[in-house]
Order: sequence, then structure tokens, then C-alpha cells
Amino acid sequence: MSSDPWAAHIGRSFTGTMMEDVCPCGTAACGLVDSERIDPECIQHPWSRGKTIRQMHNAKDCPAVTRGS
Repeated sequence: MSSDPWAAHIGRSFTGTMMEDVCPCGTAACGLVDSERIDPECIQHPWSRGKTIRQMHNAKDCPAVTRGS
């Protein structure tokens, strides 16, 4: 787990992970891009590209991570 309180998992599609499945960025267990592993060469996810993020949750609240196990 990240120590960065702003770490997030982000996606460009309203549902699913179609764009994330084919980009060079590092993904989290949920399939979304880990904001701490964004590849600067990616055309979709770097904040500097100014693209709309349509899915997001805090890394610490990732629904794919089982809590209490």
C-alpha cells in the first residue's frame, strides 16, 4: 500500500478497463492505472495530457483488495 494519501487508481472509460488494458502504465489489482505508476509516454493517463478521468478511487480504498484477511 502507498504511503501517499493522494494515491489513486484512475480510468479513462466510464466502465471497464479497455484503455488501461493496452497502455504502458502500471495497473492496480482493480485494473485501473495506479497514479504512482503513470508512464510519461502514455497518451491517456499523465495529468499533463489533460484527459478526462471517468473512474477513480483512493488506492487505500481499492475494491479489489480484500480487507481484514
